[in-house]
Amino acid sequence: MPKPNSYQRPGQHFTAFLSDAQEALDLPTSNATYTTVEAVFTVFRRRLTLEQTVSFAQVLPPILCALFLKTHNVDAKPLSFAPMADLEKEIRQFRGNHNFSPENSIPIVSTVLWRHADGRELRRVLKKLPEGAKNYWLKGMRDE
Repeated sequence: MPKPNSYQRPGQHFTAFLSDAQEALDLPTSNATYTTVEAVFTVFRRRLTLEQTVSFAQVLPPILCALFLKTHNVDAKPLSFAPMADLEKEIRQFRGNHNFSPENSIPIVSTVLWRHADGRELRRVLKKLPEGAKNYWLKGMRDE
């Protein structure tokens, strides 16, 4: 069996994802975009159990999977899903003065993720996660 396409050129796939996200977020640099994507992933991940975190990470393209798992504290207890406005505020507080995330980062990053991940696999995993997790990524979901 040949290796999956996403493993043949992971750097190119990640660069395409960041470029797409940068345009969608209307951010000036790839560094600002990276911080926003990392914040969106981190805020989401903080609300999952370890098992849920691994399940979600497994359906992401390789470098996004690594970014999603980066700095994860496996001993931390999951936080509750808060209203979207509170989650967006948490994203904008990520890295303090080095964060330029817009107020609607979650639906924007969600839309870009749905373009770059396997939608069927993403749907399959989201069905097993709490309602708050589904709602987090729902706005970007495309119909298949």
